[in-house]
Amino acid sequence: MLECTINNPVSVDDKSTLFEILKEANKNVDFLLKEVDINVKFSRNVISCPSCLWKKSADGIVRVPYSISSSFLNYEGLMITLGMKEFEVMTCVQFVGRTTEQDYISIEPGGGCWSYVGKVGGKQVVSLAKSSCLRFPFVQHELMHALGFYHEHTRKDRDQYIDILWQNISPNDYSNFKTDDDGNLMNLPYAYNSVLQYASTAYSNVPGQPSMVAKSNRSISLGQSIAMNNFDVEKVNTLYNCNICRRKFVELSGTFNFDFASSNEGGSNCLYLFQSSQRVQLQLDNINISPSPNCNTAYIKIYDGVDKSSPVLIDKICGKVVLPPLVSSGFFMLIEIVTNQPSAQNTFSGSYQSVMYGGTFVTTSNPVTSPLFPNMYPPNLNIVYSIIAPVGYKVTLKFNFFVLLFSPTCSTEYLIIRDGPLMTSPILNTFCGRIFPSPVTSTGNIMLLQMQTGAITSFNGFIAYISFVPM
Repeated sequence: MLECTINNPVSVDDKSTLFEILKEANKNVDFLLKEVDINVKFSRNVISCPSCLWKKSADGIVRVPYSISSSFLNYEGLMITLGMKEFEVMTCVQFVGRTTEQDYISIEPGGGCWSYVGKVGGKQVVSLAKSSCLRFPFVQHELMHALGFYHEHTRKDRDQYIDILWQNISPNDYSNFKTDDDGNLMNLPYAYNSVLQYASTAYSNVPGQPSMVAKSNRSISLGQSIAMNNFDVEKVNTLYNCNICRRKFVELSGTFNFDFASSNEGGSNCLYLFQSSQRVQLQLDNINISPSPNCNTAYIKIYDGVDKSSPVLIDKICGKVVLPPLVSSGFFMLIEIVTNQPSAQNTFSGSYQSVMYGGTFVTTSNPVTSPLFPNMYPPNLNIVYSIIAPVGYKVTLKFNFFVLLFSPTCSTEYLIIRDGPLMTSPILNTFCGRIFPSPVTSTGNIMLLQMQTGAITSFNGFIAYISFVPM
């Protein structure tokens, strides 16, 4: 419920790019900002300036003290701290509440959205205007500046990766494309979709035309407005020598693999974080994790949220396991991979996508409902619900209401209930129309529901209650 509450904390045009929103937010700022949102205290390159970075403690943690202005409402402060939480999960940087520290970040709802770059000493303002910048990409964009990063398009090797279309840029804006010639590239590739990369139309004075394009393929999208991605995580971990195994996924869909034997990620504890502007649907395949009593030697654990304090969807699995598709209740899903004793067996693959509806149920506390129930469900849906009982229990689903479009073969709209974790598992029943379904019980501990809706007609759908019964 927390994530639903803060889903849209400000009124902004979701079609606008991060650059456009920053430019609009900062149009009335009465001092010079470099590249729209960088406050320049004095000239230097932070990444090449070790004293300009935040100090790492003996325990390997980089603690950055901060304060949040009391002018922010509770939910606004919560959005800021959630943006900070990702750094704690994905890097060795932790933002900690300031006590008496002299050098600290002061997050204020001042004029516009801007930050200094790196640690500048004393009270260091990060401005996040309430009207436009209280969303993940803006919070994290400005915090990345405060940690020591300039924009991606000013890297000194920029011209090897993108073309600047000067003919579409006003001469007054040329300085915003000046490369950072003393910068440290940290042997990292150019990140076209970094949260620090502006969109291709940034500073363009020709409506609809780009100011910069990728050299290799002009159709490559530049920038994104979801949150920091894997490239950004890698930047922070490289700059601060974090030496931890972390991966971040923000694309609409994709695939991934984990293979400890050939992985250069290192560490016995890896975290893979998936983030969507809607919900995350995750499918793990080919799971082969070294078996051990209670899975103590190696295991996979999956959380419904941004960190390990979030509700557990899958608790400590090992061996060769088949999992159903998992759908988060909010924006995040986290995989923890523990490999205390490395083995070539510790492998799996997976795919993910951003979805609007669906769900995963591991308790009996909430009913399964069609989207928007008791209101009419949207058309053209193809969604899944996974119900996972504890080992040794079966799943029983009892309907209290059911209305879908009827067809003789249930081919237009339907709810298929499968006895197992796969889309190919045996079908227990298929329902459509207004026939009130009888209770359905699985033979194992997993039940999978597939709902398909038609192109035009929609009804109220269904509500069903879950119970777990001993086998």
